[in-house]
This record gives sequence, structure tokens and C-alpha cells, in this order.
Amino acid sequence: MITIKITTQQPNKEDNGYTFHEGIISIKNHQQEFNMPLTNWSLQDYKKQWTEGLTRIKKNNTSCLVINVDDLKTDPFIIMYCMYKKNKNIHIQYHIFGVSKKEDPSKFAQFSPESCYNFIPEYKIYPNDGCDYFELIVDPYEKNCVIDEHGNAKIY
Repeated sequence: MITIKITTQQPNKEDNGYTFHEGIISIKNHQQEFNMPLTNWSLQDYKKQWTEGLTRIKKNNTSCLVINVDDLKTDPFIIMYCMYKKNKNIHIQYHIFGVSKKEDPSKFAQFSPESCYNFIPEYKIYPNDGCDYFELIVDPYEKNCVIDEHGNAKIY
């Protein structure tokens, strides 16, 4: 089961003007709280991407769920769960992208809810060293995708 829930009614705003919503993503027994910066994407952008990401994996071999997009112009930082169809299951990998990973910032200038699928890396098994990567496997054939009226994505 996959769920993504927005846990704030209104965006949080820090003294420096940085605004973000908070959320929780749950995949099987894994749960992660996260912030959704509103500097580059709106809350609607995130919701739109989650809806398309969950729908897309039904017909494509790859998709993703983007949970953080920040500072795309100067110091990009992106977190997404990449989904890969393999052997009748969906393998889900947690990936962090950005300058801190020694990547060229211009690479991310056009990162959007529509283009994020172009950034999905090729599937590979990484050493399980606990850094910036883990993999979960879900069975998509026993579940149905639902996006509720609040934009929360669920697969039952």
C-alpha cells in the first residue's frame, strides 16, 4: 500500500520567507515525513505529479513520486521515489538529486511535474549502505489507485 498525505492545512513560513507544506509518504511498512518547498512547485504541482505518477506506472515501466523540489536555479535539491516494473512487481527506490551530489545545476533548470520522468535513473541495485537509497517492492496487481479530494494518493 502506498499513501501520500499532506499534513498541514496552510503552508509553514519561516522568518526568511521560505514556505513549505509538510507531508507523510507510506509505502508498506516504510514511513517518511517530508517537507514540500513551495519555491519552485506549488502544492497543486505536487498533487498533480503524484496523481500522474501513480497512474503512469500502470501503463509504463517507470514512474516516480516527487516529494521535494527546491532551489532549482542555484542549488537544486530533489527527492523522489522512482518506481520500476520488474517481474510483476513495482520496485520503489528512494533517490536524492542535486548539486550536493556533484551534479550540474543547469541539468535541473527545466525540472517540472511533466518532465520529472526524464530524470528517473536506470534501474540498478545499489549496495545497501543506508545512504540516499533503499528499495521497497509492492504488488500492483492486487491494488487500485485512488486520489482523494484532498490530493492524497493511495494504492489499496
